Amino acid sequence: MTALEFYDSRRQFRRILALDWSLHALDFAYGSVYALLGFFTFRRVGHSQVYDVIAPFLLVSGFMIYQTWHVCAPNTRSATAFYYFNLPHHRHIAFYAHLALLSLGGLWLLAVVLLGCALKLGGAGITAHYRIHPEMLVLPFVAVALTMAHVYLIRGWSYWLMTALLFIAVCSWFFSKLYLIDARPPLSRNDYWPEREMAYWIQLCIAGIMMGFVWSLIERVRTKWQHRQIGGIR
Repeated sequence: MTALEFYDSRRQFRRILALDWSLHALDFAYGSVYALLGFFTFRRVGHSQVYDVIAPFLLVSGFMIYQTWHVCAPNTRSATAFYYFNLPHHRHIAFYAHLALLSLGGLWLLAVVLLGCALKLGGAGITAHYRIHPEMLVLPFVAVALTMAHVYLIRGWSYWLMTALLFIAVCSWFFSKLYLIDARPPLSRNDYWPEREMAYWIQLCIAGIMMGFVWSLIERVRTKWQHRQIGGIR
């Protein structure tokens, strides 16, 4: 293999992804346990015919925060530019490889949650329907994007201000969602079948907006990370 072939972008990507897979693939198998435990967390068996699948996605999102930090944080150790210039890969390719691994891991955990819904885990054979909310389905990817931003961006005062505002917005959205779910009591006119807190198409639009936010944030993080090429890594 020539030096040109060794440093080819595709070979670099496959090499880094293979390394990441060998180091972290087993972690996602452990993460499956958290996804399944979510069905037994804050459950209310017999309270309603419909189980809103929220807790499993929250536990998966928490795991993805931990895993993203574990995968990406070593790239930001305080090393000089000469250290990075001598690595056998470009840092932006490593960024893409980490993102690919985390995306595949997130999809795997979502598949585990969907399998748990199909098996009606935690329902004790009573809960008739497991309701999935599109916004919760994309929440693990939002967690990955926010954690990568925390790892790779320089954390100045403007960063912390935006983080605080975003934290308030996320908490407000989440607690208002829980309130709206509980505020929709089952009625006799629909055989005591609880309705969604909002129309399904609105939830799909919110999920789309969240994924657009993830895409734009990842692109901004990638650009800022590539600019941090000279000098020490802060």
